[in-house]
Parts: sequence; structure tokens; C-alpha cells
Amino acid sequence: MAWPQSMPPESKQWAGVASTDPRSARLSYRADIDGLRGIAVLAVVLFHGYPRNLPGGFLGVDIFFVISGFLITGLLQNQLTAGTFSFAEFYQRRVRRLFPALISVILITAIVSAFVYWGNQAQGLSWHIFGASLFLSNFFLWREVGYFDALAQTKPLLHLWSLGIEEQFYIAWPVLLWLSFRRRWRLKYILGLITGASFSYCIYLSYIDPAAAFYSPLSRAWELSAGGLLAICSPATMRKVVYGWLGVAGALIISACIFLVKQQGFYVWQAVFLVAGVLLVIASGSAGTPWSRVLAAKPLVYIGLISYPLYLWHWPVLVLARYCDARLFRHLSFLLIALSFVLAAVTYRYLERPIRRMEPLRDVSIRLFFAMAATSLVAVVGSVIPVSNLWYPPEVRPILDYANYDYVTDARVGECWIDPADRRQSFGSSCGFGEDRNGLKVAIWGDSHSGRLYPGLRRTAGSDIKIAEYVSSACPPIQNFSEVCQPVNEKAFQALENERPDIVILFARWTLYSNQYRAGSAINGLGYYVSRLKALGARVIVVGPFPVFKTDLPTLLLKEWSENKKAGLPVSLDGVPDRATAGVDRDLRAFAEKNSLRFFSLVDLLCSGNGCKTTFSDSPYDLITWDYGHLTTGGAEYVSRHLLDSIRDLARSRDSDFASLKENSAKKQLD
Repeated sequence: MAWPQSMPPESKQWAGVASTDPRSARLSYRADIDGLRGIAVLAVVLFHGYPRNLPGGFLGVDIFFVISGFLITGLLQNQLTAGTFSFAEFYQRRVRRLFPALISVILITAIVSAFVYWGNQAQGLSWHIFGASLFLSNFFLWREVGYFDALAQTKPLLHLWSLGIEEQFYIAWPVLLWLSFRRRWRLKYILGLITGASFSYCIYLSYIDPAAAFYSPLSRAWELSAGGLLAICSPATMRKVVYGWLGVAGALIISACIFLVKQQGFYVWQAVFLVAGVLLVIASGSAGTPWSRVLAAKPLVYIGLISYPLYLWHWPVLVLARYCDARLFRHLSFLLIALSFVLAAVTYRYLERPIRRMEPLRDVSIRLFFAMAATSLVAVVGSVIPVSNLWYPPEVRPILDYANYDYVTDARVGECWIDPADRRQSFGSSCGFGEDRNGLKVAIWGDSHSGRLYPGLRRTAGSDIKIAEYVSSACPPIQNFSEVCQPVNEKAFQALENERPDIVILFARWTLYSNQYRAGSAINGLGYYVSRLKALGARVIVVGPFPVFKTDLPTLLLKEWSENKKAGLPVSLDGVPDRATAGVDRDLRAFAEKNSLRFFSLVDLLCSGNGCKTTFSDSPYDLITWDYGHLTTGGAEYVSRHLLDSIRDLARSRDSDFASLKENSAKKQLD
């Protein structure tokens, strides 16, 4: 994060009337605000290194937002009232302040990633570099949000989303304040309106689209404008001891949010309390309270001074180290954080400070602007051209194409495969069997893994079999699995109740959910819906867990190939399935036998004593999954051809049972 290292004079209320006092353009330095910045960046860094020990540390970013709004608004207010404001100078100073460290971090991250990443992962990084160079990372990452979005731990520039929001604020805010000054608007009412509108919009988005609430500058603006409101409003005249207690109250609120919050991810009501606490701390510091002297301690102030490069460096260091060796990462987190501090201190001492003193400002900012433009150009070329082809031979390049695998088109994502967090989505009528009710009616119900089974089953099933699909990401058909999943599961069951399928296939990543399920065992929750399905007259097939790989399959194959290039790409890998998968497979088999269900084991189908299949044919390029375990369409077809044998056998058994029941009923009537 970056903001001016100064603060506006206190008790200065501005209604758009220029002041003739030349002192109004000066800004007095407040060490306590640098100390607060130090706390904010420490919270973020420690959270990323030790998320379980500091569950609310991610809220440090929100502290940054409030401080930025406070300082920038005060700076602009004073320059406008003194008649010294210049758009050109303002943006030139932002370039000189932000670009040197950012360009350095981007370039070094790109170079290291080229040696660390496998396959086409470097191509995705190029796209993120392009977004960062335009200060649009929040929009780029927002666009990527989805169930199959790469894990945050694999994106070394993910943290730049917050820098994007701040820079978008820096672009719009001077224009707003300049217009307010020229037209003599009551700025505090305008900022109050912006704060209220943005906060209301944030609440609205948090319910219908949490990702948008997190990344949108419109839903985050209230945090920055709240700081701006504090900067322009005169504090009430109170005794110093009262200010002192306000600071203590604010510190307690911030501490509670950082140390006691259990829910990770942006949650608007958490942010409300945190923003209130930050405002209290900043307001109390203007009176020179004991708490402000604590924040002004030299160690905290120094961390605040290097907070911008520290924020930039820490996340790429952690991500790339974790990618190299996740097990070793757990034992090296402290050393990696220490390395981030060293890099930040060096960047501040030998890059930021010397460039900040360089003059003339215009020439320095132009050179930095062109350096960033060159970075952007190289990044956009790298995001379009698969540069990894340059160092991978032709015999393995087809594996690289799986980085852009299309899992959406043939799986009806957004139609019959919905996002449970998006309350606007629901199962449409097209997910059912349609008007033609002839033939065997088979429904698939489960999470994303069942969604990827659907295309294969649809392609391999004959015209005599109708397929319905009810899929919700990360939601297994387990009762009360989560607050988000339960309403979606009930919608799916209601749809099944209306469609009256002959056979229902239940499939999910059972291994994961057996560890996550809190309200009893996953087996009991599954049994609840099985009983309800049997009451509808449906036969149930439980598909066992897929033998998941440790990471995405293309990367594993490339690593195996690199160790023994003469052998070529393997068509099976050992070490799969792991004990957890094998154990859940056994538990589900026993559950199916106990409840007279049909069990279909993917472990039996895909694995043997030599490991598990990586392909669905003899070709090493026909991968059965493009990630850790979701079926490719070819893989789904391979599984479905074997699954159809169980479906048809179960249908014959069902018809035989109906025939026997009908015959016994006829005999009773004769008797």
C-alpha cells in the first residue's frame, strides 16, 4: 500500500471555500499513523504465514484503505484550499512513489516463476502482470473467480488486487474534490452520501455475489471515504483523557477483529467494526494520547515506513516457496517472512528513498511510466503466446494444452450446474427429462465431480435413457452439510421429486467432505437423502470417490517425464489412491450394502497394484482429468461406459422386481 507520509491539520473543516492561509498547504507528520500502518502490514503478513494463529489478519488491508482515504483526502483538501493543487503533480508523485518497488517485484517474481513453474502456469502469471501494470488486478482476478479458479496459494501477484482498488481511488478522488472545490459543494455531505451508498451496495453484493463485494471498487469505496470524512470533519472538543479512551476502544476493536474473527474472507459486518476502530485510533492520535505514543514507537514506525515494499514482497515469497515444497514451507514460514522483511528494507533503502529524492519530478515520472508500459507490453505478449513451448519438446506439448481445458461448454455450467453462493441461480426446467417421458430416466446429483460425469454419460447413453442433471459446486448430497449447501440440496431434491427418476446417481468428492462434515458423519447425512429418494421409488447408485492426485495431473506428468525423459509420459502413477480415499471407498461400499444400494467404485475401475490410470486410452495425451480429479469429457465417457452396465443391470433388476410384485398381487386377487 502507498499513501502520503503526512497528515492534514486537525480541526479544519472545508465547505469548498478556499483558504488564504498559506499554512493550510502544509502537512504535519504523524508517526502514530506510520505505526498503525506497521500493525496493518504485520497482520496481513502473519496471517498469510500463519492463518490459523491470526484468523482475522486479512483485515489489515481494510486498515490500509481507511488510512489511505484519510491521508489523501487531507492532502488534497489542503492543497486545494491553498491554491497549490495540480493534477499533473499529484499523479506524477503517485508514479514516483508506487512504480519503482512494484516494477522490481513484478520483474523478479516473473524471473523466478519461469524457473519454478511447470507447464503453462507462467502464462497465467503474465496475464496477472498485465493486470497489475494497469492497476486493474482486482478486475482481472474478479473475472477469474469460479469454482475451478486456481488456488490463491498458486498466484504470486494475487495480493495486488488491493493496490488496484487504491489506485482507482487515487484516480477518481482528486477529480471529485476538485469539482467540489470549484463548485463550492459541501464536501462532508458528498462524502457521507458516497460512504452510505457504497456501504449499502456492499451489503447488497455480499448476499448475491460475494466475489463482487470483495473485488469491486464501488463496494470498497466506503472504507476509503470513511477515512476521508474523518479528514475533513472537525473533531469534537473533548478532554485529552477522553481521546485517550477513544484510542483504547479503537485498539480493542481492531485487536478483536484481528485475533478473534473466525470467518476468513471478506465479510461486510467484520469490516464495519474494524473501520470504526481504525477511525477511533486515528482521531485519538491527533490529541497526542498515550496510545498514539505507543503507535509512534520506533520499531512500529519503521515497519510502517517499509510497509509498501513489505506488502509487495511477502506474498510472492510465500507462494513460490510453497509451490516448490509445500511440506518444507510449513517449517520455513518464519524464515520466509524474515526474507520478506530483508527484501522490503533493501527496496526502501536503496530504491524507494533515492528515487523519491530525484528531480525534476516530471522527468522521473515519465521514465518510470515508460518502464511500466514496457512491462505491460511484455506481459500481454507473454499471456497470449505460450512461451513455455520454447523449452518443452513436441512430445509433451499436448499436455500443456490442458491448462486451458474447457470444462464449461458440455456440462451446462450456470444452468444445471450452479454456484450455491449466487442466490440468483437455480435449476431450470431444462435440467430435467423434458416432455418425452419414455425410456429409462436417470438423474445425476452431486457436486462438481458429478457435473463433469454428466457429459460422458449423456454421450454414451442410448436414446432409451434420459439424463437429468442437478449439480452444485462444493455441495454433496448430504443433509445440513453447510448453510450455503442445504437450500440448494433441497431445491435439487424438489426437482427430483417432480421429475420422478427411475435411478439416481450420487457422486461427489466424498473424501474431502468426510473430513469437513461437522453435523455428524457424512454417511448419516447421505443416508437422509437416500431414504427420501427410496421413498420416491427411485433406485440409487453411489459412485465412490475419484482417486485424486496430489496436484493437477499435467504438472505431475511433466515432473515424472523430466525425471525419466527416455520413458516418455507415464499412463499410470503410483501412490494413488491415498489411504483416505481407499478408506472412504470402503465405508461407502459398506453403506451401500447395508442400505441395498448399488455401489460403483472408481478405485476398482481406475486403479490396480501399479497405481492409477492417468489416461482413458493407450495415448499418453488422453488424460482422464485435467486437474486433480475432475473428469475430462473423454475420461467421463470411459467411466460412463462401465457405469452404464450397472445402470442397465439395476434397471433390469427393477423391472424384474416390478414383475414379481405384479405377479404376487395377481395371485392374491385370485386367492
